[in-house]
Amino acid sequence: MTDVGPAPWGDGVVDEADLEILMSYWGQEVEDPTLIAHWKLDETEGDIAFDSVGENDGTLYGEPLWLPIDGRIDGALELDGIDDYMSAPFVLNPTSGKFRVFAWVKGGAPGQTIISQANGANWLLADSSEGYLMTELKVIGRGAAAVASQTVITDGYWHRIGFVWDGFNRIIYVDDIEAAKDTQYTQTSMESY
Repeated sequence: MTDVGPAPWGDGVVDEADLEILMSYWGQEVEDPTLIAHWKLDETEGDIAFDSVGENDGTLYGEPLWLPIDGRIDGALELDGIDDYMSAPFVLNPTSGKFRVFAWVKGGAPGQTIISQANGANWLLADSSEGYLMTELKVIGRGAAAVASQTVITDGYWHRIGFVWDGFNRIIYVDDIEAAKDTQYTQTSMESY
């Protein structure tokens, strides 16, 4: 807990005033102005996954199964690993600069892609041998290679996975812990394919 009460900067003591301010936010929707797309996947039917922060609704293909209360946080979408997927409009060009992408996943199999760009790179996927989280997004230039973690994500448990490009580092996260990282010593851009 942090000293935040009384507002705006606290009084130097962590006490019930701080807890009261924290509890005033309990159960409220968090609005993050930096989000450009967010699919809650809490729909109950249909072939559209609505973007709750923008206009980037996803279209479902195959026969995915809506699980409106069985996700890690609210809903989930169960894909068969064969021909089920969600396609969204072009939301982010990875060559345009810094970005981050996160998702909750459960299950799957080695070699399956989680987030990819049409006619481009696989942003997040499970490697084909062990199911380790990896990315095929690469920096422009010599020595560009995929980055792989040593953390299995296909074990049947929920995992919060992510990829961050900060202009110098490619960082893969599993359950909010840095699982793999590589550093470029000059600021560069990502290749989208």
